[in-house]
Amino acid sequence: MDAIKTNNTVDGHKGLQQRRSFSNMIDHDGIEDADVVGAVAAQSIEMQRSNSGQTSIESWTSTSSTTTENSLSNELDELDEEKTIPDQPTNFGIVVPGVYRSSFPQESDYAFIQKLKLKTIITLVDKEFPETFHPFMQANGIQHRHITMQGTKKEAIPVSTMASILQVVHDKRNHPVLIHCNQGRHRTGCVVALVRKMQNWHMDRILDEYKAFAAPKPRDCDVEYVTNFKVSEIQHLALAPLSDTLPVQHP
Repeated sequence: MDAIKTNNTVDGHKGLQQRRSFSNMIDHDGIEDADVVGAVAAQSIEMQRSNSGQTSIESWTSTSSTTTENSLSNELDELDEEKTIPDQPTNFGIVVPGVYRSSFPQESDYAFIQKLKLKTIITLVDKEFPETFHPFMQANGIQHRHITMQGTKKEAIPVSTMASILQVVHDKRNHPVLIHCNQGRHRTGCVVALVRKMQNWHMDRILDEYKAFAAPKPRDCDVEYVTNFKVSEIQHLALAPLSDTLPVQHP
């Protein structure tokens, strides 16, 4: 099982390094906390869109619906409300508004997580939780869905397991939802990659995003799993689309 690593573990990787630089800005140059919070969320989306080959945030007006634009604006406004920027989990990212990804949340992350106003946390790993984890969720009205998923390095992920995860992610009654494993790289990366498949992203762009978050150790077995996964195997679930909250990149 992968061990949790600190932010310094992935120093040198451009995408993640840039995203973390906003957290460091809080102690410099008199930048207001609210500005930093919005920048963290915005750059998280911008980095993912850049790596996926989609258009930048600045061009959303011409490429996405008003609904899409408004949902993103509301998302960032809510993150700005309290004018503070606590520590965020390693590998935190916005998949679509209302769906987040990260490493295993630590106690130091709780203040940031509170800002997301989560309804659901999906845990993909079987490990001991911090003593404060369940009390924190109960105090904030967060339901916990613990769906253990072995990494592809150990075994093929059963279709039934992935289907269970995707059902929770695609059910908007569970939103806002946070998906996490240990490092937010491999298991979480596979789940997000299949969300992108459901959104009809190009495969090379799906893998670009996976590799950006999996750096510096993307796994060939994950790439193979994502590439070979057939969406037709879960079509019977009639999953609600998430594509109305971000522009879809069609082949």
